[in-house]
Amino acid sequence: MTNNNYKGDTFRNGDIIPNAKSVEEFNEHGKKRLACMFVDQELNQTFYNFFAVEDTRGFAPDGYKVASPDDWNGIVYESGISDIDDAGMDEYDCLEEDYVNDNEDLSNLESNIENFESENKKNGLNIIPSGFISKWEGRVGVNKQARFWTSKERDSDDAFWVGLNSEYIFLGAYDHVKKTISSKQEGLQVRLVAEK
Repeated sequence: MTNNNYKGDTFRNGDIIPNAKSVEEFNEHGKKRLACMFVDQELNQTFYNFFAVEDTRGFAPDGYKVASPDDWNGIVYESGISDIDDAGMDEYDCLEEDYVNDNEDLSNLESNIENFESENKKNGLNIIPSGFISKWEGRVGVNKQARFWTSKERDSDDAFWVGLNSEYIFLGAYDHVKKTISSKQEGLQVRLVAEK
């Protein structure tokens, strides 16, 4: 797996991926089921909706693909990241933390960032808590979590994603890289793996 988030702005065939100038414009593309990306200039991070990931023109460059849930599970295992059970953590608490409302609570911000930085040195994944773009709430979860699309989808409206929670970062991969479902309209980051 690459150790940085993907920031490509063209499809595999060379066509340009529409680049929204605002979160509102990004969400409008999603409502129309159109591929779109959004670059957060402050964080220097790029977010895509799943319509871009599944576009028939090809999302990843030649020789690469979007990481699947199995790819993520393998990386988590190889990196020595503990799962929720090993951490002695209640899975329900992990899943039910209210990230949207908690996004304004900065009381543990410094420790979250410090935890991300220290653990990244151990596993080499370079995960940054950049949040995501919700079709309901807009830009949320910054400094709290990182969400990544996987190459799988559930049906015409849902796709699978992997998330890492900054509160429990690497004590447990969020939902232990299970096939968590999210709307294809939302904006998540992407990690690539080499095609075999």
